[in-house]
Amino acid sequence: ANAAPKAPPKPPKKVEPGTVKRELTVLKRVIDHSKRKLGLMTNPINTEDVKRPVVNDERDVRLEDEQIDALIQECYQSKNPWVGPIVDFAFEVGPRRGNLLRLHWDDVHIKRRSVLLRGIKNSRNPEEIIDVLVGLSPRAIEILRALPRSLDGRVFPITANALKSAFNRARHKLGLDHYRFHDIRHELVSSLIEAGWSDTEVMAQSAHRDPKSLKRYANLRKEHIADKLAAIPSRRSKKG
Repeated sequence: ANAAPKAPPKPPKKVEPGTVKRELTVLKRVIDHSKRKLGLMTNPINTEDVKRPVVNDERDVRLEDEQIDALIQECYQSKNPWVGPIVDFAFEVGPRRGNLLRLHWDDVHIKRRSVLLRGIKNSRNPEEIIDVLVGLSPRAIEILRALPRSLDGRVFPITANALKSAFNRARHKLGLDHYRFHDIRHELVSSLIEAGWSDTEVMAQSAHRDPKSLKRYANLRKEHIADKLAAIPSRRSKKG
């Protein structure tokens, strides 16, 4: 009689379309690999018979320069001393969070102004994991030179949960709850394109292998497009 009432069961967690699509793709490849062994003439979950869900996970989130500076500064105020440097570095170089957390000093080449990012997902072939050498900006080099060396050899010896919690606190304090850590990567790609980099140059820095994937990261500011239009001589000026 004194037992605490049982908590109501949690509702089932919604599975995102992207997760369903990836799992179906994995199952299809597994069955394709074993189709002859299983005596199958066709794959029961091929794309013709099993429709994949439509994935619409594109994001168009940009911050103003002042907001970026405020977010970085707020991260430097964190009790965890690694939060500020890793967020600051992310805005400069643009790696995924996992690559930042796996980055080791052995893969940092300050004299050559580059770092080797290991375990990059290949957008053309998701099953292939590659290593990519990307460039370091002057600010990124400044950040690295100011960091102490950790015992485990990692550049940023912080856990994923600690980074996520601190970043969430910082963005919440600034009223930027809509801004995710991965949006930093979108920010860099968009900034490089607006700076006049070619697609080849941007892909070399972002480690993309597929131009279609790169396009999803390009969120150009409307002002940038307007400035490009303003730079085109008008027909009236040509007549004059």
